[in-house]
Parts: sequence; C-alpha cells; structure tokens
Amino acid sequence: ILFLIPIYIMYIYVQNWVRSALGLEVRLVGSYGGLVFTYTAFFVPLSIWILRGFFASIPKELEEAAMVDGATPFQAFHRVILPLALPGLAATAVYIFLTAWDELLFAQVLTTEATATVPVGIRNFVGNYQNRYDLVMAAATVATLPVLVLFFFVQRQLIQGLTAGAVKG
Repeated sequence: ILFLIPIYIMYIYVQNWVRSALGLEVRLVGSYGGLVFTYTAFFVPLSIWILRGFFASIPKELEEAAMVDGATPFQAFHRVILPLALPGLAATAVYIFLTAWDELLFAQVLTTEATATVPVGIRNFVGNYQNRYDLVMAAATVATLPVLVLFFFVQRQLIQGLTAGAVKG
C-alpha cells in the first residue's frame, strides 16, 4: 500500500509534465499503459533475481565446450545454454504471469471502470449492501481458464524448473 500513493502522484506529475512540455496526451492513470509500466517495474527485478540463480546453476564448462567446438558466444548461448535454461524461464514466466494476473491493489487504484482488470471486475461484484456470490464464483471460474491453458502448455518445463537444484547429486 505504501507504493500506491507515490506511484499515483508520480504518474499524475508525469502526465502533466508531458502535456505541458511536449504537448502530448499521455495517460498513465486510468489506462493499461500505466498498469503495464508498473508491473514491469516491479516484476523485472524479481525475474532477474530468479533467473540469475537458475543461470548460475548451469555449468560454465558447457559454454566453453561449445566455444571450443567453434561456436560464437551467441551460438553457444542460443544452442547450449538457452535450451538448458528453458525450464527456469518457463517457471519464472508462469510465476510472474500468475502474480500479475492476480494482482488487485495497483489495478484498483490505477485503472478506471473501462480499463479494469479481471480481479477488479470480480471485486466489483461485492458491494456495500449486497454480495453476488454466484457472480463472484462464476467469474473466478472463468478467470482461472487462461491460467490452466498456460499451465497445460508449459507443465513439463515448469516441473523441471521448480525441481531443478532440489536434489543434490
């Protein structure tokens, strides 16, 4: 909650500055752009931290062996390191997607009714005088479908990425 007030004030300030200095209409509050920018600012450092540990577990000797075989540094990364890192990339992507998909606080403050995300829309079914639990449960069921589809496509890499390094040997 402590991040919400400074981000909101900063976005309003940037909107006003861009409007006065450049004459452009940039909407950070009440648009998807501001929400995407906020999620990127919060989730890129987390992704780097998770992936750094995963890439550090890949032996450096594999890259060196590819270079001895005549591969360029890019080819060694693309053909040797990246396939080994695919489980970690999948696990990180699913984790970040789930975290962004389920996030409510920033979306509640930085969006309007027209640009509301799924959690904000579900939250709107709960009112001061009446709670529509039937609509909340139906919306929650529909909201899980993209997550299930994503998991279906990356489940093998996800399981490998989550268990990598769990057993010593």
